[in-house]
Amino acid sequence: MIGLGIPAAGLGAWAFNDYGDAASFFAIPAALVGAYLWGLVMWRLMFRDLYARKRARATENATAAGERSP
Repeated sequence: MIGLGIPAAGLGAWAFNDYGDAASFFAIPAALVGAYLWGLVMWRLMFRDLYARKRARATENATAAGERSP
């Protein structure tokens, strides 16, 4: 949201300034919602699998050491 949404909101408000205040006003929430949705998609596609593999490896290591899984 911060890294993509705020710059996109600012650029959107500036780019749509010629179309009136209403267009600039609607560009800001649209950019923030778009950045949030982009973050959700990236989490689902990339990071979820990465953390799942890390968690599985920790469970395997704990099982091999005879400990309880985290």
